[in-house]
Amino acid sequence: MTSLKEFGRLATLESFWIKNFKSIRDLKLDMSSKLNIVIGTNGSGKTALVEALELLTSTLDWARGLNLNPFSRWWGYNNVVWHHDEDLPITIGVKLQVDNLENRIREITHLLGDIMIIRYLREKLINLSEPMNITYELDMSGRGGRFQILRENLIVEGKSFKIHVDTAKNLMIFTTNMMEIFKSFVKLMNKLKESYEKKSGTFSPELIALYAELEEIDREQKLAPEIKDMLEKASLTLLFNISEIFSPTVSELKFACEIEKTYLIYMVFPILERNIILGTIATPEDFVGYIEEGVLGEKCREKMVRTIRETLSFNTNSPRYQDLISKWKDLNVDLLQKIVKKVSAEIMIEYILRDISLIISIASLIVYGFIDGITILRNIDWRTVLTPQSLERQERLKSDASNFIQFFFTITGGHVDEGLKEALKYAFPGYEDFNVVFEATADGRVFMRLIADDLRLAPISIPQGVLKTLILESLLRWRPTLLVVDEFENSLHPELQQFLIDEFRYSDLYVILTTHSTTPLNYVKKVQEVIILRLENGETKAYRLNEEIAEILRNRKLTLSELISSGLLELKG
Repeated sequence: MTSLKEFGRLATLESFWIKNFKSIRDLKLDMSSKLNIVIGTNGSGKTALVEALELLTSTLDWARGLNLNPFSRWWGYNNVVWHHDEDLPITIGVKLQVDNLENRIREITHLLGDIMIIRYLREKLINLSEPMNITYELDMSGRGGRFQILRENLIVEGKSFKIHVDTAKNLMIFTTNMMEIFKSFVKLMNKLKESYEKKSGTFSPELIALYAELEEIDREQKLAPEIKDMLEKASLTLLFNISEIFSPTVSELKFACEIEKTYLIYMVFPILERNIILGTIATPEDFVGYIEEGVLGEKCREKMVRTIRETLSFNTNSPRYQDLISKWKDLNVDLLQKIVKKVSAEIMIEYILRDISLIISIASLIVYGFIDGITILRNIDWRTVLTPQSLERQERLKSDASNFIQFFFTITGGHVDEGLKEALKYAFPGYEDFNVVFEATADGRVFMRLIADDLRLAPISIPQGVLKTLILESLLRWRPTLLVVDEFENSLHPELQQFLIDEFRYSDLYVILTTHSTTPLNYVKKVQEVIILRLENGETKAYRLNEEIAEILRNRKLTLSELISSGLLELKG
């Protein structure tokens, strides 16, 4: 099965924010650094930060039907919402940027193969303006013991367009460059004119709106055959000369319309995962069509047609217009103009709706892929890690690593590569040659045995630091969109911490490490990698260190941990 999270890696993480979760009233973190060391006193909000991101990932499991109530792990919504106020929603949002698409698509093609959806992205996504910014925000509640998605807010913005979907209001607002749309329309008309002339008037499916409109007028007015024929020829002539007689009256087009379906996570996410990702849909265009018909709906389409028609104007004083109109003196000019305006709007809307649907579908694929790729490691269940497990594929690691044996086998195929062997040298110094083998118990379960030189260690004898190193290294090979490790230093000696921090840094992944240890602090390459959390008036506040702090360190000849413990550090919001 294709992994949804790989599509999340088409984007970079600009920032994320959390509201009303435990001690976090309103917290936003910019992700200007890919490696982030988060420190703070007990109760400052480090665990709340980790748990909020874990809550975000659990919304997808809820949508999959795997988790009936993500708040049940905290014994109820009132235990996690700010000030126990169940009237408040918990809000989590992310801002992503899509750029450097050629390289990013090439990377996921290398991982997933040249499957249909990748070819589709290569063909379609490259044509979108770069960079494309995606903002996604989710409001949720557990009031009354029932988990609810209250609102999804999706904003997608490129150089020439902006789409805003607010599911609480059932509203979609679209802004685009009208002149660019008109240019595309003119190109299409020129192409159709050339095709029409070559094929001696053969019906063109792109012009179905014209024939449908003529049939509607004929039903209403009972046109004489010669008048109907004349209207068709006159309309085609005007459409084929549209650039000389026609122009939009606005440079920017903006409209808002009511959408048919609420909650992208209800409607769009299952289609993405179950159909496109599993390959059970005929073509990706079918999914775009679903967005167009099932989410936007006919009311939205009709409103958009009216909006376009109002922006179009004939250049009635132009010589070309006068020349064309003079050939059909017996026709009702107002009716002719009405037909051409409506048909032009209908044709433009087909392409606008296609673009909107394409952008919403791709943005949803990236957003849900990113969320699906967020991986949390906290409170490792060592008892289960050491216990023999049934051998089955596990595509992702649970936050407590209780399925590590299956996950490690899935990721590595039971083979220890040179990178893992190097990591084991730091984790288990004094030995040179390492291997990991899987052995079966009498009841058919498997366990992992570590071989270090001639030493064969059963799970119960493997040091926790070695196991944690294998856990983290396997996650680096899985390549999450965001890796969050709570209390990173646990079971890891200082030199091993430094080695793993280098591994994180060179992986080019987004990583958040919470810690009480001085080792990560003093091993940062730049102070901007450090975020300090503080509890101020009962509320968690975050401060990313800046160059001013680096200057203080240089002047005072202090390590970062010494500066923080000295009380000389002044944090500014």
